[in-house]
Formats: sequence, structure tokens, C-alpha cells
Amino acid sequence: AVLLEQQGGIIMTGGANFPNAKPGAKTPAERGAKAYYSDVSFLNLGQGCTTPQTKVVGELPAPIGYAAFAAYGNSMVIAGGCNDNGHVATVTCTELGAEGASTSMWPELPVTVAYPAFAVVGSKLYVMGGQEKTDSVTALSRCFVLDMAVPQEGWKEIARMPEARMLAAAGVVNGRIFVMGGCSLHP
Repeated sequence: AVLLEQQGGIIMTGGANFPNAKPGAKTPAERGAKAYYSDVSFLNLGQGCTTPQTKVVGELPAPIGYAAFAAYGNSMVIAGGCNDNGHVATVTCTELGAEGASTSMWPELPVTVAYPAFAVVGSKLYVMGGQEKTDSVTALSRCFVLDMAVPQEGWKEIARMPEARMLAAAGVVNGRIFVMGGCSLHP
């Protein structure tokens, strides 16, 4: 989910959960199958004192979870992630307009990646680390950047992180990106 300041609300999409999990589930059998989602919803925050309502405004081309994402103008950019078919390299741009959400495909990431750290500096989306495939036994240290102002120029690979990480958090301070936490994988 990202805040779209010009629209006065939050656009959200994708995600995953275990809708059939038994209360207190501890094993995969008790948890049941994981479900991935493709609905695009909008939460209007500009409704004064009334309780904000979430409204479904569109749908992604495919369900997705565990992706990098960023707000850009009236849009949400979603890069990579995974679903029932495995990890993906797809990048979508979902724009919120008066008639709802419309989604377009942007240049794919150079590799499939889920669980990456990500950050935005100006118009550039940085995707760092993650896991390349569902059966990968190591995390990624590779980093990529896409200028969302000119997406047709595609992704560029930049310097790798000193350590391979997935599920890490990233933040920006004074134009510098900091990647923290996460975990690594080992065979």
C-alpha cells in the first residue's frame, strides 16, 4: 500500500495470507494453502469525520505478494514478487483515475526476485537483494534501479550489497539508502 497524496488516500494491492488457517495453526497442514490477491483497492482519507471506506477500483493482471513497490504521481509501481507460479520479474504500474485503476506493464527486472528491500529516491526505485527463485539456497546481493520518470529506459544494475540479504528493510536519509536487518540463506 502507498499513499497517493494527490488523490487523498491510500492505494493497495496484492498480498498473501492463509485464509483457511485454523486458529493457532502451527503446522503447514493446520495453516492450509496460501492465497495471493490481485484486487486494487483505494482508501479515501479525505472524508472528514466519517469512517474511511475501502473500495475495490481495479485488478492486477495476476495475483502478487512480497514485491517491491513505490508511489509515483497517481500511480503505484509494483516490481517482482511471487505468487502460486513462483517468483516473477514483472513490473506493473497501476494508475488511479476517475474511472478506477488501470494497469500497464513496465520493463521487467533483469531477474526474478521476491522479498527484496526497496527504496525511492526522487523518481528512482531501487530494488536490493531478495530471493531469485523459490528454491534458491542463497539470497541475492544484486541491486537494480529504475527511473520511474522514464521507465522505457529499463532497469540498470548497480553496485551489489556487501552481504546477500532478503526480507530486509530499507530507508532513505539525506538521499542515502540504508538497508537493515533481513536474513540470508545457506544450502
